[in-house]
Amino acid sequence: MNALQPSPSPTKKSQLGRSSSRRQPTARRQRRQRHHQAVAAEAIAMTVVNLILAIAALSALVRLLPASITQQAKLQELEGEAKVLEDRVNKQRQIFNQYFDPQQTQSNMRELSNRIETGEQQIILIDPSESDVN
Repeated sequence: MNALQPSPSPTKKSQLGRSSSRRQPTARRQRRQRHHQAVAAEAIAMTVVNLILAIAALSALVRLLPASITQQAKLQELEGEAKVLEDRVNKQRQIFNQYFDPQQTQSNMRELSNRIETGEQQIILIDPSESDVN
């Protein structure tokens, strides 16, 4: 039976209460929406600034890369030259030590001159295959 009865018509009090209660959520929604828009704008601004910084960093790296490659090539070339000079210095140091070593003076004099000490005989070795040819 309750289904056939007409529903009571809203009174002015209930209409005023509803409209005032609707305005508050609308104001709250607007404040929330403004807040969300502000947060979104801040996030977009931060993203744009970060993109600009990333682009600047990449352009700096692109400019520095060729210079770095050139410096690496020069470094390798100089290291090679240093190695050659180090070998040369070691060889010269060895020769110096050999000729100025007091214990090797006698053998160095014999090696550099054709003189033979008294009591020694000079021995010349001949290859037998060469003697057959002559």
